[in-house]
Amino acid sequence: MPEPAVLHDQCQLARTGQQPCRDEQHLVIVTGADQVFEQVGRPVPAIFQFGDGRERRTCVQQSARLGPHARTSAIGVEHEKASPEKIALIERQGGKCHFIDQPSAIYDESRRLAAELGGHFMDQFTHAERATDWRGNNNIAESIFDQMKLEPSPEPDWVVVGAGTGGTSATVGRYIHYQKLNTRLAVVDPEHSVFFDAWRDSNPDLVGTRGSRIEGIGRPRVEPSFIGQVIDRMIKVPDAASVATIRYVEDLLGRRVGGSTGTNLWGAFEIVAEMRQSRTRGSVVTLLCDGGERYANTYYDDSWVSAQGMDLDPCLERLNNFHRTGNW
Repeated sequence: MPEPAVLHDQCQLARTGQQPCRDEQHLVIVTGADQVFEQVGRPVPAIFQFGDGRERRTCVQQSARLGPHARTSAIGVEHEKASPEKIALIERQGGKCHFIDQPSAIYDESRRLAAELGGHFMDQFTHAERATDWRGNNNIAESIFDQMKLEPSPEPDWVVVGAGTGGTSATVGRYIHYQKLNTRLAVVDPEHSVFFDAWRDSNPDLVGTRGSRIEGIGRPRVEPSFIGQVIDRMIKVPDAASVATIRYVEDLLGRRVGGSTGTNLWGAFEIVAEMRQSRTRGSVVTLLCDGGERYANTYYDDSWVSAQGMDLDPCLERLNNFHRTGNW
């Protein structure tokens, strides 16, 4: 990649069988389970929301790691178009799926199901921004800046992240302000998600009608953990661009990655190109969010892409041009 701007990727990949990942949703789940058992004193069904495809190494996978609370039955409220691979993964961890046909109904249906079964709606998205101490204590923001200390440009010009719960962008943005850094925060948002429009128009009550096709990011409503005041810029990324990017970088990285990583990289490439155009020396940091193994029948399948009405060629052409010239 042409100087003067350098892109750094922090890898967050975690898989079943490895150590539990240290993310906001997992901490909310474990904390919530502790509170339920203290109050009820017996196992109750734990209701999680997956919605638009955001299981992404949390929820049921993590509920299987609740240690002494493992008898808790986990039920994921999921969109009816969830992939067979994801359903199988949830069931393999001992969970069950409860399907809905409207993504925006996930919240009310989760609460209704919890009341009907005498269970507890974990609502792992609402308090994701406060599950870790954003001032430090080994959170994701502190990890990013610690890893950058020995780099030529240790204080990034930009950090680029996506928004699912809003917890990651809230943690990184708060940390930047708390540490009085000059780093700016950019948040990328996929099609059909409302975060970009809500942030642009200062309308936190905005509600969408469709779920995100990019697993792990994008929501039909503005989650309570999303804090727009700490964000300097948002970039709307077409789903075709996210999918084209993960295909394009497969050879560069030597591995497959998930769609949300493609969204992150597309936004980061745009910023790097702008820095190069303005001859700004510095660094840009983004995240490699998940592996691509579970997307062989979706993002990496030409038939699926065609059925979604996506044309990847213009995006691949732009990526090729960027890689050759540094221009966007």
